[in-house]
Amino acid sequence: MQQHCNKLAMALTLCAAGKRQLQRLVSAQQARGFFSSLFEQQHSSEPPVYPRQPDTLRLGQKLELTDDFKWLSDYDAARPYLQQEQRYFEATTRQWSQQTRQLVQDIQQHSAVQLDDPPEQVGPFLYHTRSNPHGQDTILRRCTASGRQQVVLSAGLMQQDAAHASRLLGVEVQAGQLGGIKLSQDHRLLAYSLAMDNQQQEAAEQYCCMVRDIHAGRLLPGRVLCNVSSFEWAADSSCLYYCVPDEHGRPSKVFRHVFGQADGQHDQLLFTEADPKHFV
Repeated sequence: MQQHCNKLAMALTLCAAGKRQLQRLVSAQQARGFFSSLFEQQHSSEPPVYPRQPDTLRLGQKLELTDDFKWLSDYDAARPYLQQEQRYFEATTRQWSQQTRQLVQDIQQHSAVQLDDPPEQVGPFLYHTRSNPHGQDTILRRCTASGRQQVVLSAGLMQQDAAHASRLLGVEVQAGQLGGIKLSQDHRLLAYSLAMDNQQQEAAEQYCCMVRDIHAGRLLPGRVLCNVSSFEWAADSSCLYYCVPDEHGRPSKVFRHVFGQADGQHDQLLFTEADPKHFV
């Protein structure tokens, strides 16, 4: 019994000492203005303040509802507030971008369990993902009926393609941020998109699209499609349809890119959504 009392007294003593030490640390940090400087850094860009503009909605003869923010349905009126919201988000989270990427890399490197997706039969091929414990992960592989394995897309290939696209576009293309991936109907070509590091863009993220010849193991010659929000193959795999956003990040135009067209020939504009309340 006496031993338990002694242990309890020692624990209480250590707890009191730790509390005093914590109070001294907090006082010292406050004296140096640590918390105030951190607050100013995190909130260098102020969040938008949405004004209330009551609008009455009548349902039947007796029921009335008041909506203070119905005016936000007007895109032109809401646009400045949405842009300010985006700037505030980017300013607040920018300080953690490097730590976030480093944390994801550390988790991937120290993860003891490799999770692979189950194989899926698509046409004549069996597509699957497989992790490489001795190097960079393979994003996508496929297996033929004879059992021959073929790499469709890997982290190494994405780094090579990102370096090539960066030289052509004049902006940094991020190999680690995959946007979308589409196989052609004949399983010969692969279109995929990577994020572009564009500091001047205030709306949504920008992506560029590239096309790989799977059999040849290289990019198709020609230009890289810049600022693509989504894309889809034609049924005969002869061309690629893709959407381009406007200056506010709204997907509004549909183009058709034909492979093998002459240099300088522009892609055909097929459709434009002019109404800012809708997107493609």
